[in-house]
Formats: sequence, structure tokens, C-alpha cells
Amino acid sequence: MQSHFTIISASIRPEIDEKISIGILLICGERVLFNYSKDKLNVTKELLNPAAHKYVKDVIKQISIEVVEQNQKEVTLFENSEAASLNPAFNFSYISYLTKYSNAVLNFSEPKRIDREMDANLMQLLYKKYVDENLMELAISKQNKFDSVKTNFYTKIQNQFNIEKEFSSNEIPNLPVPLKIDIIGKNERVIYAQSVDLERMPYHIQNDIGILATLNQVYNGEAVSYIISSEPNKEAFPKQHQTWENIRNSNIAQYIDVSEVDLLKEYADKHNVKPLVAVA
Repeated sequence: MQSHFTIISASIRPEIDEKISIGILLICGERVLFNYSKDKLNVTKELLNPAAHKYVKDVIKQISIEVVEQNQKEVTLFENSEAASLNPAFNFSYISYLTKYSNAVLNFSEPKRIDREMDANLMQLLYKKYVDENLMELAISKQNKFDSVKTNFYTKIQNQFNIEKEFSSNEIPNLPVPLKIDIIGKNERVIYAQSVDLERMPYHIQNDIGILATLNQVYNGEAVSYIISSEPNKEAFPKQHQTWENIRNSNIAQYIDVSEVDLLKEYADKHNVKPLVAVA
């Protein structure tokens, strides 16, 4: 399978086209990896004016967040009006768009094709060649844990729960609005779980917690509920870290760390859990 990559650079002296590479995006279908060099980003502080450096730093941080979300909500990555509303799903066509419409401070190279499916080894090879010889900083290391839940854990429980399925009042009486629930099943009681990645954008966190709150109201304490999460970086996400503390001390649902999700599988095995809606 083919992959494409693009190099993200800061323009140091536009008049002579002098740039410093900061990061790399690697795309394969709808899968995306993003890494950047903290050392290179720090160097730009000495080479750019304060406003330009802040802009570069803010965009790199936002890409780090938005790449792992791969949501379909529009965000603003660039200040010029032509690119005010962009699709944050970093696919091939979108990257091609960025190469044409990125501003004078931050540049995206034209995507290059590699006849190889992307993986961590390919990312490391490209990163060392085009960005930084030093060990790369994984901008999405926390998200990898949640990726593992979806790619590995969900397959273990697919015969016991409905996975990432949208439900309406037709399947769940008194449900006020349709909800996409991560995990739901039943035995003598309904069992549901929602994963909450606290290093995502706030509106996603609010949505995930809102799903739990709605289900709690519908079932009025007659169901077993879980929240799957992980401690966010306190320095990078201080507000989300406080939310993590609040979640662990609340009674909204039983807390399971993302590294211990097999506890849910153990519960399902012990209590003979089946999908809430039969899987065709």
C-alpha cells in the first residue's frame, strides 16, 4: 500500500527561501502519523519574531491535537481568509491543499509517495532523514493507547458488546437523541462504557462525558457504567488534568484506566454479557 509524507518547515528568510524543517506528516489512506522536533521548534524562537514564533508553535500544537482526532469538525489553522475553514482530516488531497495555501511563515512540502505501508519504523526513518537526527518526540504517544483499545481490545469483545454503534429511541427507550456509544451490552442489566481521551479538544471531552450522563439518566441507576480514560499530561493540559481528577472522584461511572481495559473483558466473561442489539 502507498503512503505519502510532507515536511513541515518554518520560513526563516523568505527572500532567499531559507527554511528549517520542524515536523513530518505521514499519510496512508485515512491513517495519519505526525511528529515534530521540540529542539527545532525551540530554535525558531531565536530566528523568528515573537509573533511568528507563537504562530508556528500554536499551529504545531493544534496539528498534534487534530491529527489524532481525525474528526470532521472544521477548524482554523491559518490566518488568511482563503484557508479559514479547513478539514482537519489530514488526507492526501488536504495536504496538497496546504502546500498551496499555507502562509509565509509555515510551509508544507508537496506530498511525496512511498510504495510502502506506513508504520513506526517508516516514520522514524523519514523523521531522521528530513527533520532531526535525534530521537523523535512522539506528539501522539498518549493517543496510541486509545488506538490500541480500538484495534486490539474491541476485537476481543465484539461478540459480547455492540461496538461504536449509534442508537436511537427505537433501540433504547426514552433516549432523547441518537447517540454513538463506544461499548454497550447486557445480561441481567445493561452494561455500557465510553472512552474519554483527555488530551483531545474540549468539545470532544464534553461530548463523551455527555453520552455517559445521558445514558445514566435514561437507565436511572439500573445499569452498569464505565468510563475508560487515562491521566493527561498535567503541564500541557492543565484543565483536562483537573477534569481527570474530577472524573475519578465522581460517581458518573466506574473508572477504568485505558491500560486496564481487560477488566471489562473479565466482567463480560464472568457475567455472560451479550450485545444489547443482536449483531447481524
